[in-house]
Amino acid sequence: MSLGFDVLDVLHQGKHSAVFRARYKNEIVIVKTHPLPYGTPSEVESLEREYKIGRLVMSNSAHVPRYLQIVSHQHDAKRKAVAIVMADSKGQPLSSLIPAKGFPLDTFLDIAIESVKGLRDIHRHNIIHKDVKPANMVWCTFEF
Repeated sequence: MSLGFDVLDVLHQGKHSAVFRARYKNEIVIVKTHPLPYGTPSEVESLEREYKIGRLVMSNSAHVPRYLQIVSHQHDAKRKAVAIVMADSKGQPLSSLIPAKGFPLDTFLDIAIESVKGLRDIHRHNIIHKDVKPANMVWCTFEF
C-alpha cells in the first residue's frame, strides 16, 4: 500500500500520528498520517476531522498551516490509510529548536506572542486545540 509520498524527513513520530516532510507530485509538502500501513477507525476519523477544521481555519490565518488536500486509500472494508497534505513552510517543530538552557527572554516572548495569535485564530472558529505543546508547533522564522 502506498499513498504516493517519498519521505524526506521525519518531523514527528508518535503513537497515533506521524508527521514528515515529503515529495508528493513534484512538490515538497508536510504530511500528517496515522502509523502506517493502516489507521484504526478512530485515527482515520480524527485525521479527516482535523483536515475539515484546518481548511476552515486556514482561510483566515497566517498562523495556521495551509491544508492542501487529504489523500486516502481504502484497502478493504476495514482497512483504510489517510494522510493530510499541507504546504511546507520550511519550518521545524518548535520542540527541536529549544536550547538546553531555554530561549533568551526576547525570543521566548516573540514565540509566545506568535503562538497565541495562532491559538486566537483557531478559537475564533469555536475550536479548542487539545494538545498545545512545542512538538505540535512549527516555527518558520527562527534565528539564533
